[in-house]
Amino acid sequence: MHVSESRSATSNVLRSQQREHNRLQMAERRQQGKAYQPYNRHAFRYNPGEDHSLSRHVLIGTMTVVCPYCKTLKFCRETKGMCCAAGKIKLPQLREPPEPLKTLLAGYTAESKHFLSNIRKYNSRFQMTSFGAEVITTHFMPTFKMKGQICY
Repeated sequence: MHVSESRSATSNVLRSQQREHNRLQMAERRQQGKAYQPYNRHAFRYNPGEDHSLSRHVLIGTMTVVCPYCKTLKFCRETKGMCCAAGKIKLPQLREPPEPLKTLLAGYTAESKHFLSNIRKYNSRFQMTSFGAEVITTHFMPTFKMKGQICY
């Protein structure tokens, strides 16, 4: 047998082994993908009544990591410094809310508990009442025109 024939035979064996290895890897990946298939685009059909905590595919853990810069609670695999750009962003302390909002947010009274359990509904109803815009008034037609950024 010549050297070139020997190399050819060896490379054919190696190629065959590589193909088999690749085939097995792809089969394993397909199998893993099938396990996660029920979760594909799951956010678009989210059901709040469904308990995902028992699923072996949903493992996010608890928020036990504290950012050394802003003291934010984070999950263990969250990117370091993502919350405050590693201390580069410093937000001012929030001011205390005015009354009666302060009492409603406290959660001590029945009215306050009702408010807190329905806070999203209230926010949705009133979000446009604090609509801010620069109003353009003309002498032609009484219409509501806005210019610039719309904030609500």
